[in-house]
Amino acid sequence: MRPFAIAGIQMKVSAVASNVEMMKLKLDITMTLYPWIEMVLFSELCAYGPLIHTAQEIPCAFEAEMQAMAKKYGIWLLPGSIFEKSNGKIYNTTTVI
Repeated sequence: MRPFAIAGIQMKVSAVASNVEMMKLKLDITMTLYPWIEMVLFSELCAYGPLIHTAQEIPCAFEAEMQAMAKKYGIWLLPGSIFEKSNGKIYNTTTVI
């Protein structure tokens, strides 16, 4: 078995504005400082905060942006959960990229 490096990024989250650009910046900084990292995790509801009015259908632009970041660094990425709209209901959904 070989070592597998994981980083968790904890950051201040706004409930009234998108946090996606700050997530991308924090990921860029983390990967610059620790290029051996193979998986990065963000906290629950990190991207848009805890208010359900931000709910969106998945797949969505946020997921595509996070896929691009994972590809850029060749890592597994868990960008935290977002509120997902599906069939008139709201779910707290996390994707693994």
